[in-house]
Amino acid sequence: MKLNLKLKPLGTTALLALSALAASSSMGTAHAGVLILDFTFQAALVSGPDTAGMNGATLSFEITANQATYATGDDGNPGGFPLLTPSSVTLTVTDSSVAANNGVFSITPNDFVFGVTPNDHGDPNATLLDEYVVGGGVSPSDFQFGPNSVPVHSLSFNAPPIANPAPGDAVKASDFNGLVLYDLRFNIGAADFHGEGGTVVQATMVPEPTAYAVVAGVALLAFAGWRRRAPRA
Repeated sequence: MKLNLKLKPLGTTALLALSALAASSSMGTAHAGVLILDFTFQAALVSGPDTAGMNGATLSFEITANQATYATGDDGNPGGFPLLTPSSVTLTVTDSSVAANNGVFSITPNDFVFGVTPNDHGDPNATLLDEYVVGGGVSPSDFQFGPNSVPVHSLSFNAPPIANPAPGDAVKASDFNGLVLYDLRFNIGAADFHGEGGTVVQATMVPEPTAYAVVAGVALLAFAGWRRRAPRA
């Protein structure tokens, strides 16, 4: 028996779908998406007047960074260290004894600039918030939050690094996910606090909105092609 196979040229719809799929694939390789870092701790008063009512309050940070590869941070050592500049920082406060200080607050670069690094190659013992998440030094406070403009400064954490990327390497959630923070310290006004609660960083990578748009476009094009070729009753 002789088989007679005929290959049809791809239609415009199919070609567009394949082009969009290829673009989506290459984009995913170049940029996995947006990195989101979440960590939560409870404030414990060490000394000074707690005028903001933060003793026992819970602070949750969400740091978002939209950067494909690590930039080079300058710590005075050869080669520098891998650095991210977050696009946004959100602080959620609950259980403050001052009601106005509870809520979800956006921390803008004008108030406080976070730099995020998975490892300072020049100082292997220095890690999060101060090295892992580096606090900016805007005087007299690093940042403020809430309608009362609560001033937070000297915010610093430590953590053993779990990854060792270099500047120029791709940003990955696994560089941060599961990082255990300790020695959390900060000041609010004249009050000195430390953090409690077994703080662990939860890191996720989510696709950029443009990636969703490309995938949706591929699906629509494929559906349109199927409708055109589907037999009509």
